[in-house]
Amino acid sequence: EFELILMRRIEVSDPFALCKMGMSRLDEGNYKSASEYLSKAAELGDATAHYNISVMYREGEGVEKDEKKQIHHLEEAAIAGHPYARLCLACYEDDIERFDRADKHLIIAANLGLDESIQSLKDLHVKGFFSKEQLAAALRGHEAAVDAMKSPQREAAEASARRMENNGIAKDTALAAAVSVGRRLNEELTQDAIIAAVQSARRRENVSSVH
Repeated sequence: EFELILMRRIEVSDPFALCKMGMSRLDEGNYKSASEYLSKAAELGDATAHYNISVMYREGEGVEKDEKKQIHHLEEAAIAGHPYARLCLACYEDDIERFDRADKHLIIAANLGLDESIQSLKDLHVKGFFSKEQLAAALRGHEAAVDAMKSPQREAAEASARRMENNGIAKDTALAAAVSVGRRLNEELTQDAIIAAVQSARRRENVSSVH
């Protein structure tokens, strides 16, 4: 019954339904079909679709690897409100030493309620790259976002995290990588490795947790 309802929504170009089907095709390894559904959803402004297309271009899943297109879709996802896209962009900007841009992405991600961004900002503060006042403002924004989040959304996010852990993906993988943001922390992880770790956890986000 659910699939029937989903197909009916797809027939009327519902971006959520298109993205949901694209994610399902990704899980099946049917990258051609996944790309078609996700591209349609992305054209309609779906953040999760843009984010997963960026992963496909990064990993070469059914398409040629293309960093330019990967970053483009990350940017589109970020504009549409995807917090993990902001985190990935922060890693990217930090690695090429555009630190002001990296910090802005982390702050925006914090204002979207992303815990990993707060941990990264705390580490930057300890290293002397982020002021006490800036951190306090980011913490207030993060707290407000968490408080404003409706309980069904919070439950969906927690359920996604549990599914990720049950699938053998360590929840701390993305967090550990994100905390090691770029050259300012003198870590050995490259920008590419950081983004890979963050994006490997993409299925922690059920489509419903972003909409």
